[in-house]
Amino acid sequence: MAIPEPDDLGREKTVLALYLLGRKFPHSKFNRRVALAVAIALTAFCYMQWHNAPVLSAALRKYAEVGLSFSTSILGFLIAGFTVFVTVTKLDIFVTMAKVEYESTGESYLKYNLVQFMLVFSHYIAYLFVCICFALFSQPQGLVSVLIGKALATSDCAWKVGLIYKAPVSLALVIFGAWSVYLVLLLKSFVYNTFQVITTTVRWELEKPPEGH
Repeated sequence: MAIPEPDDLGREKTVLALYLLGRKFPHSKFNRRVALAVAIALTAFCYMQWHNAPVLSAALRKYAEVGLSFSTSILGFLIAGFTVFVTVTKLDIFVTMAKVEYESTGESYLKYNLVQFMLVFSHYIAYLFVCICFALFSQPQGLVSVLIGKALATSDCAWKVGLIYKAPVSLALVIFGAWSVYLVLLLKSFVYNTFQVITTTVRWELEKPPEGH
């Protein structure tokens, strides 16, 4: 087992690099399966409402509106939770975790624990960015609506209406809805990870040999 080098701690320079690093570690199959089930259900909804484009558009805008409010409020909670994690954890525990490799991944336990938090942050920041883009460009008579209207006005074939308007809206609805549920499940994982780190810190103190021995 190779012991991670100190230089490895600062190897990742961007949030994207941290996200890609997180893909090396195990993920919750439950979270992914629930998100997939939601995606299938929304796909069925889009199929049943295929000929009712205004319903699909209204649903997508509503999801984005709720998502914007949800993500902005939860980000404050996430930052507070991460602050608690950093505050209560002793430096010697961080150093010990940095010296131990996580299950032959070439990465330390420290990065494994920290990346779990960074993954949640990166998802919520990306989600908030998408919600803001929806708010800016996807409202009725907004930029996207105007561009789609112009594209439909130049189309002579009826099938192009579905390709240009209904298909992208349905795809966005499925992805956005499943992503929203996945974020809620990530919040569950975030709370559990915080709990695990705090209990690990307490156990470290309980099992640490007394000073002078």
